[in-house]
Amino acid sequence: KGSRIRDEGLSLRIVRTLLAAVQTEAGVHHKSLLQVVQAIYNIYLNSSSVNVKQSSRQALERISAKVFQALEQNQQDAAAEKISEVAENGELDKGRSGEDETLCFKDAYQLFKGLCNLSSKELPSSSSTESMAVKWKLLALDLLKNV
Repeated sequence: KGSRIRDEGLSLRIVRTLLAAVQTEAGVHHKSLLQVVQAIYNIYLNSSSVNVKQSSRQALERISAKVFQALEQNQQDAAAEKISEVAENGELDKGRSGEDETLCFKDAYQLFKGLCNLSSKELPSSSSTESMAVKWKLLALDLLKNV
């Protein structure tokens, strides 16, 4: 029992640390973002603790929400900037594309693609509703539902 509590505590600290890294102003992007999601996803799937499962699921939901909200906010900011540019100059500089816009799009696209891949994997015919394959598929579908 003692090692289980330590493992639970360690898992919770890992989840919190990874979530904090994603939520910093600099954030975590591209491949690193996917690795963070994968790590928390694995903690969720492999833990027998309800507390760890809840915390890791909430962390995944918060990361997903942050990525897609950042994309939405960036698109709104870009649209407002273009409107302002047209109002000031009478024309739009079509060659400009913000670095933040590209970064947000890539993060959202890669996260969406990864969740789609996880949710569309074929289940073995011997899968029960309690199998690991069913659990990861259901979690991926649930995260996609919230996008």
